[in-house]
Amino acid sequence: GDDGGDDDAGSGDDGGGVPVACSFKASDGPAAAECAAGMVCVADMGACEGIIVGVCAAPVDACPGVVMPVCGCDGETYGNLCVAQLKGVVVAAAGACGAAGQACGGIAGVACPDGQVCEPTACVADAAGTCVPAPADVCADGGPQECGCDGKTWPSACARISAGVGKAYDGPCLINPDAKGCKLGPVKPVLCDPGHWCKVDDGACFGLGVCLPSPEACDNSVDPVCGCDNKTYGNPCKAALSGFSKLQSGVCPNLPCLAAGPPCPAATYCATGVGQCGGSGNCVALPAKAVCDGTSDPACGCDGKTWANPACAAANGVVVAHAGACP
Repeated sequence: GDDGGDDDAGSGDDGGGVPVACSFKASDGPAAAECAAGMVCVADMGACEGIIVGVCAAPVDACPGVVMPVCGCDGETYGNLCVAQLKGVVVAAAGACGAAGQACGGIAGVACPDGQVCEPTACVADAAGTCVPAPADVCADGGPQECGCDGKTWPSACARISAGVGKAYDGPCLINPDAKGCKLGPVKPVLCDPGHWCKVDDGACFGLGVCLPSPEACDNSVDPVCGCDNKTYGNPCKAALSGFSKLQSGVCPNLPCLAAGPPCPAATYCATGVGQCGGSGNCVALPAKAVCDGTSDPACGCDGKTWANPACAAANGVVVAHAGACP
């Protein structure tokens, strides 16, 4: 019943079932002092330079005809691992040399062929990856957003791969429930750390928010929004890149106005600077009245009334005269 496939000649152990570790210089070939006479040091895949570590094994003298291409450290493609070992060549990666999809990266830092880049397959240090075609110098507009391993939302796979960032998951990054809180508005703002912006609810440009990493880059897709700075941006990502939440969809009305009149269009009000109760400003959309149920941060409006917070005053079309309750 013995098929002859388990003799001890190629076991690479010390007689007790424990593999014998070995090492050799890549420039010297697979012979190693640790191995018994007639044996060679068979290296792990992916090590091509410097001191290469492996286990002692008997050299092969024939190989099966199974086709499972591997790429050798000499840049040549071999039919399978056995053929590479027969030639005394260390294997750099699975798959034919130059073929997209071969392994790369990892602790050994295996490089991809020209025209390809290594995309990490996990969000850990020294993660192994897969060779993929190098993205274009200029990424096309559009494309599904992806959350990168850096915690930032990328506008497309092309933009993410161009920056050498691995993918955490499809779609925009979810807000971390432990993210630092912030507050916008003319009264006692709470700012975010550098590299972050304060995201408040759409339409509510004042009040409590959460600090999010600033986008690394934005595409040129056309989805205009009016930012809380009353400027029109090509898409929400570009507004976030400038550090502003979305006031409303579409272009900003941006109609100049005077606090004294004539009135702004329906659902908008004349927003002037804090304390400029009779000044000039621009017609902007009224925030949702729900902001009046939020944080208590009293503000005195130009109408002489004390509002729960600056956002509540804005939701009622009132400019803030000063912080705190009215006298």
